[in-house]
Amino acid sequence: MSFQQIAKSASVSTPTVQSRVRRLINTGVIKKIAPILDLEKIEEHVLAVVEVKVEASSLSDVLDKLADLEEVRNVYATTGEYNVLFSVVSDSIRALQDFLTDRISTIPGISSLSYRVVTRIAKDDPGVPLRPGLGIRLTCDECGKEILGEPDIMKVGEGTRYFCCKTCLARYKEKYGSRLQRLQESGTL
Repeated sequence: MSFQQIAKSASVSTPTVQSRVRRLINTGVIKKIAPILDLEKIEEHVLAVVEVKVEASSLSDVLDKLADLEEVRNVYATTGEYNVLFSVVSDSIRALQDFLTDRISTIPGISSLSYRVVTRIAKDDPGVPLRPGLGIRLTCDECGKEILGEPDIMKVGEGTRYFCCKTCLARYKEKYGSRLQRLQESGTL
């Protein structure tokens, strides 16, 4: 939906929608905005769901390696015997098998692999249902810790910075003082 369509359905102005989306992007709640393609309408593709057993000591490295592969669409650490789940899009069954054999099973730390080819997609919704009272976890832009309670806030240009305490806010201002001064002088702070 366009910002204008969202604004109309939410009974707010288009600039309000743009501002709120920008804030969600700046806080990291929205990771990226991208088209969601209907795989069933794309010719010659195979979607598979793959489970792998990964040694606990190798879990982080395996997750990072899988996340870096273009063919891998989603990666999840899970509970249970197979502790990593991911999806793969490939051109054909043969290409899928080659990818799993040559690229996945050779990753150090993977001890076992199982996969299923998706034959039909009944629902594929990557979003989180938004409901009243949904909380957002913020991290401090200075120290990186999770912010518990109300954050200390500072507007910087088009964005907003969030801090866990006044000390971190002061450190941030000290660290970036000259840049903040230039923004203030240019009228964008």
